[in-house]
Amino acid sequence: MIFSLQARPEDSGAGSFFWGLRLTNSGDEACLIAGYPRVTLISGDSGAKIGAASGREPRAVPSDVRLEPGDSTFSLLHLTQAGAYGCPLVAVTTLDVTLPDGSFAVVATPNPIEGCDDPAVQPVRTGVFAAEPVRF
Repeated sequence: MIFSLQARPEDSGAGSFFWGLRLTNSGDEACLIAGYPRVTLISGDSGAKIGAASGREPRAVPSDVRLEPGDSTFSLLHLTQAGAYGCPLVAVTTLDVTLPDGSFAVVATPNPIEGCDDPAVQPVRTGVFAAEPVRF
């Protein structure tokens, strides 16, 4: 699988921003994916996970997405500006992305951000995997 993130500045503002997570089947056989990814911010300084793992955006009901070789599935990530929490700020340039089956990858962010170094703060919510990117 190939993971990538795309900034969505046209959908962002008022302390929130969005990134599109794209997962592409790089294998030789079709596969199914359903559900939500789990995302955790990674400190650019220490490489440690920071903040709480992502919550879920309840915008859609999970269903199987069949990925033929070369096909992609998409999840919308909704992030909150870390400065809104009043916690220690940490530079973030990568995310830990875990799939519903437990496999994971470290994925570069589209641009550097600040994360919140507080395990009680959940700055990311993820959308269900879908055959097409979410459009507002």
